[in-house]
Amino acid sequence: MKKIATIILIILVLGIGGYLFSDYSSKPKMLSYNSEPVSTCKDTDGTNRYERGYSEYTLPNGTEYATADVCDFSQQFSKKDVGVVREGYCDGNNFKTELWSCGRGSICRVGRCINGNPRDPICSDTDGGMNEKVRGSVIDVASNDDGCWTSPNRQNPELGGAYAPSCTNSTEVGCYVHENYCDTNDQKQYKIIACPNG
Repeated sequence: MKKIATIILIILVLGIGGYLFSDYSSKPKMLSYNSEPVSTCKDTDGTNRYERGYSEYTLPNGTEYATADVCDFSQQFSKKDVGVVREGYCDGNNFKTELWSCGRGSICRVGRCINGNPRDPICSDTDGGMNEKVRGSVIDVASNDDGCWTSPNRQNPELGGAYAPSCTNSTEVGCYVHENYCDTNDQKQYKIIACPNG
């Protein structure tokens, strides 16, 4: 009887473990697919899930779009912290988007499949964190670039503020840096920092 109980326990543990880590231990597989007609299309990586690509395309009505490959961590498609890659590419007169699991021993980070562990950080910052003197980019599910920020409200620059290509302090507006960074909980955050000396 003890032997049967042990066998049942092993089967349950393997079954539950297999379910929880199936995205991390199985072969890559396509989970969803979308295609839309376009009049022009450019893409930097084709269907390469192991490189982060960038796409630009124009719909037949003239609307232009620019997008990058991203990781999707929604529980609908992926187990916690493994992620799946949303791969966009050009195929003739169509822009296609495929959602792929990364497969055995791989995770999705920074818009591509890499060898890694689900405990690896999701959020990354190209300028190393809170560094207003270097223009960086924070990447978690999407990419968010640091940038110039102007605001007429010097007490609370977020109110009435906006991104600007460049700025200089004046009597009308203050000049700030919109600095993105990853916090200790692996989440994207930002801070509006006043530019010293204008």
